[in-house]
Amino acid sequence: MKIVLIYVTVAVVGAAVLGTSMWISKARKERFRVKEVALAVGKDEPKVKLTLENDLQAVNQDGEEVKLSDLEDKVWLAAQFFASCPQCAKRNYEDLSKIYDEFGGEDGFHMVCITVDPEYDTVERLGEYSGALNADSENWWFLTGDRDTVRRYLVDEMKFLEMEERTDPQEAAEKGKYRHDLGLELYGPGMRLLKKVDLAYARTQTQADYNFAFGELQRRIREALEETR
Repeated sequence: MKIVLIYVTVAVVGAAVLGTSMWISKARKERFRVKEVALAVGKDEPKVKLTLENDLQAVNQDGEEVKLSDLEDKVWLAAQFFASCPQCAKRNYEDLSKIYDEFGGEDGFHMVCITVDPEYDTVERLGEYSGALNADSENWWFLTGDRDTVRRYLVDEMKFLEMEERTDPQEAAEKGKYRHDLGLELYGPGMRLLKKVDLAYARTQTQADYNFAFGELQRRIREALEETR
């Protein structure tokens, strides 16, 4: 009986350890799910992800009413942001500015940054922000509008990830009031989504990861522009 009890005890403990190990493994995979997706950046992917069926009307940094459909025949890069977000500032200055410097002179290219915090990001504030980036409203819009309409469009139409307000004061001070999607979406003529890439995340990996992701975005923009000629 003692021997039987020992084997039973070992079997129960072993099963518990195996179960715990499987749970931890599953939890780790879920925790690092975004990393796994990011590591797949650059693999073969469909050229067209989705097509925007509905339009968004908003106001740019000059106080002019514009619509995304105004860009229907262009190649354009879209990002969501808010002016007080330190992560957006880093991405916009270090990533979007480089893209703008390279492609801003192309007639068929445009860039769009849409605020998720319209109540704070007034036209005046967006004017100051775009001025600091030397962004010309002719080819780089900073847009604001009705908060609920804008947020719903970003998620439902453009398929950006849901935004949520940070509750940890220290985290909010370091990373911004809102946790939101820092990815960049590249659209082509016909409002077709051609590519999405998260350079902000790639930057947190290795320099090689960032260089590769940035190079892939540059390549796809060149291809899209060539297709419009």
